[in-house]
Amino acid sequence: MAESHQDPLSTEIKLTNPRGVESVYVNNVQILVSNWDIRFLCTELMAAPGGGPEQQLRANLVMSIPHAKALLTALQNALDRSQQQSVEGIGAKRWIA
Repeated sequence: MAESHQDPLSTEIKLTNPRGVESVYVNNVQILVSNWDIRFLCTELMAAPGGGPEQQLRANLVMSIPHAKALLTALQNALDRSQQQSVEGIGAKRWIA
């Protein structure tokens, strides 16, 4: 008997947050590349108490090269759809890329 496989992209996957991860705002990302992975140092640039610039680390994302390529594709697709939405006047929508 043949097994039936469902496309994981067509299935809604439950999102859980067991560690209480919070959203963070970033306005700067430094990208570090090695032979094994890509690291995204996500920071927020702001004025320091003395008046000069300050950079605060908000997140340090590490992923494999194949996952980074998939992220690049997903970001490009999301930006393309966002641009199309603004032209068509459509509200925000969630996509799985």
